[in-house]
Amino acid sequence: MAHRHRRIGALLLSATIVGSLPSMAFGAPAEDNGATDAEIDLGVPDAEVVIPDGTVTEYGGARTSATTSPKPRTTTVSSSATGLYGMSPKRLVDTRETTLLARGEPLTVPVRGTVGVSNSAVAAVINLTVTGAQADGFVSASPCGAAYGTSTLNFRKGQTIANLALVGLGANGGVCVTASVETHVIVDISGFVATGGQLYTPLTPARILDTRSSGTLVAAGVATAIQITGANGVPATGVQAASINLTVAAPSGDGYAVAFPCGGDTPLASNVNFAKSQSAAANGVVVSLSSSGTVCVVSSVKAHVIVDLTGWFGSTGTEVQPAAPTRLLDTREGDGRVEANEITRIIAAPGALGTVINVTVAEPAAAGYLTIWPCEATKPDTSALNFAAGQTIANAALAPVNTSGDVCIASSTRTHLIVDRTAVLGMAGTGRLDSTGSVVTDWALTQVGATYAAMNPYRFGDSKYGKAWDCAPGETSCSKVDTQGKTRTTTPGAYVYDCSGLVVAAWLRAGIDLAKLGATWTQPMLTKLPQVTRETAAVGDLVMFDFDLTDTDPVDHVGLYISPTEMVHAGTCSGGVSAVCRTTINWKNVVAVVRPPGA
Repeated sequence: MAHRHRRIGALLLSATIVGSLPSMAFGAPAEDNGATDAEIDLGVPDAEVVIPDGTVTEYGGARTSATTSPKPRTTTVSSSATGLYGMSPKRLVDTRETTLLARGEPLTVPVRGTVGVSNSAVAAVINLTVTGAQADGFVSASPCGAAYGTSTLNFRKGQTIANLALVGLGANGGVCVTASVETHVIVDISGFVATGGQLYTPLTPARILDTRSSGTLVAAGVATAIQITGANGVPATGVQAASINLTVAAPSGDGYAVAFPCGGDTPLASNVNFAKSQSAAANGVVVSLSSSGTVCVVSSVKAHVIVDLTGWFGSTGTEVQPAAPTRLLDTREGDGRVEANEITRIIAAPGALGTVINVTVAEPAAAGYLTIWPCEATKPDTSALNFAAGQTIANAALAPVNTSGDVCIASSTRTHLIVDRTAVLGMAGTGRLDSTGSVVTDWALTQVGATYAAMNPYRFGDSKYGKAWDCAPGETSCSKVDTQGKTRTTTPGAYVYDCSGLVVAAWLRAGIDLAKLGATWTQPMLTKLPQVTRETAAVGDLVMFDFDLTDTDPVDHVGLYISPTEMVHAGTCSGGVSAVCRTTINWKNVVAVVRPPGA
């Protein structure tokens, strides 16, 4: 069987996930060298390095050779880790009660502080449904205020269809939904991500219910109870929610199905929408469990129900780290369709334990399905997405990865394949996940959008070493030429940064002064700060790059580590803009990861 290995071409977006790791106690200050602030050498401003589109590539060592399903890996995380708070599904918005969503006009859906969602939530688990679309198209769900460049749900004119999404919240605490054509949208919430929530353990998918084996359709409106705990690798106790893929097959009419904790009323919400003409329809679901560890499924019409278990949430496991939506693969851009039963390896989350991906098929040659599993494990007898010939359709999956961060996908028929990543599940190794690093990155993320400028003292921005941009009296903006000969323009009173200036300013927030360590630009940061391994990299660490291989300098750029796939930096952002932004880590050009002493 063929194996296709693809390098990931990531789309850089500057979405901000606000407060993903909240501040607590500061770390210990670095040892003072006795110099006063006035005596500090601010060093040489760093040149702006034009960074190619972020690419996550294979990193170090040979692939594992395991032939059986790997055991779920866990890591010890502090109380500042982010996890899931599950809830019975609740409806947030239904435009059928007002008017069609206009083409290209973002709809703000308030989440934080509504329907029982914490004011500290950083992401939401939503089910996004489209109905009454005026033409073929797609919708995208993204943090409000962020650019969007990926699709969450694809549909045909007049079709009713749904998809699960884990979406970061914007600074206003909301999710923004944008459609490519006029349509109605319905948004239901089944959980949110915040500090102290339930941690996730990904599993190799396992089929736990298939009513086709009995030959009897499930009656309309009748709840089918499914025991989640105590079987299939799920503990008998300490489990609060599960991630499943819910499929409805051979429906007797148009309708919908919903999954919810047994024992309560059937909620006014839906997880899977389908037409009588469809042989099968599927969707990912994150669902809370009843006190006895069960989930109930109700279909509005007679149908077969298939449930595949993909993971569980409890007091142990991995943290959930929302990420800016990133396109990992699009075979329409020149790679060509995947063949039937061909295995496509996606390098999805190096250093992590799992990933949340949105998988889309386009122009399939025949009706079929996708299977998703951690590479090197045995391919399971499960489906993650069902489709008809020629259909463009998407589904979300909380997918485990192998020890190298890879997930494998196979289609039962020839098709185009598009894969977008929306979250990372945990981190491997023993990297620090404490409040010191979160103080650093949380503050740095508040500076997203600030202009890049390599010029002392402006480049240290909002810090004791920096200075606000100044202009002539009466000017609303002005330009200066920085040390690299680049003209930089911004408004008076604004703060600007270069890559190392942002790092210095951010670490000052944690009580650690890199200037007093003589590390105010990239080269001394590399030589004077202790190195850590990539496997133990932690929030707030300095990721050192060498993009310009034509010179003799060992390093030319630095960013602040957020997760195995993301950092915040001052440099080249989406569209070639020079600013502070959240972006993908290009590990191919990383020369070291360093951590200030005392952190």
